[in-house]
Amino acid sequence: MTQQNTKNGTPARRKPGSDESGVVVLDAINQLDSIDIETEVAAMMEHIPPTLVRVRIDHSPSGRHRMFIDNGESYDENQEDQVDVPDNVFSGIVVFSQTVSALWVEGEQIPRYSAIDGKTTSGDCSMHLASQAKDKVRLFVLTYLETKPQLVVFNLSPTSIKHWRNHLQRLARSKAPAIAVITRFSLSDIQRNGYRWAEVQCSIDRVVTQQELDVAMQLREECRQAFGVIHEQDFDDPGDRVAGGDN
Repeated sequence: MTQQNTKNGTPARRKPGSDESGVVVLDAINQLDSIDIETEVAAMMEHIPPTLVRVRIDHSPSGRHRMFIDNGESYDENQEDQVDVPDNVFSGIVVFSQTVSALWVEGEQIPRYSAIDGKTTSGDCSMHLASQAKDKVRLFVLTYLETKPQLVVFNLSPTSIKHWRNHLQRLARSKAPAIAVITRFSLSDIQRNGYRWAEVQCSIDRVVTQQELDVAMQLREECRQAFGVIHEQDFDDPGDRVAGGDN
């Protein structure tokens, strides 16, 4: 069955690089009567776990590392799935952070072990599994990457965690809460033992305004309530999952 454009009945256009699902033309949807789009979308997603735009890193053996916004796939012909972060630098308020751990085997749908801030969320609490788990820091950052404020998820790999923790230690010595400053994230090129990768560096841009702090504090409470699980996207970077076998 061919998907039709709701405006004129012609076949919907295809989004370059997408699967064979039709592209939604938002102008056509907005012309429909008797529908509150925002209300309908909210109701549609009511029982589906929340997802956020993610900031990701492509590590390059040539040193041309890439930081980009991963919007996820959509049917909107005007929305790009991936958008490069200018100069591999972005800033925002870290409203919430978690240490997430998982032992995830290639080809399996769920991790054999996972934990958030040391509390087991799946699998058992055996030291055998926990010792094999990979740790990441999951940051929820209020940023202005696409000209408007939005909350994004930024996962720090094990090689970058030390820079984040050093940033927190410096803030603590300065009596400055992380939520009260705009943190700047940038990439540094690392070469060691024949490997090359990017590590995330952290610094301060400025102190937040009172209005920014009010928004950040509200978002922090929402994050605490909504993000108590580990998502598949948290551990889908190269090297995140181990080969199959007896673990």
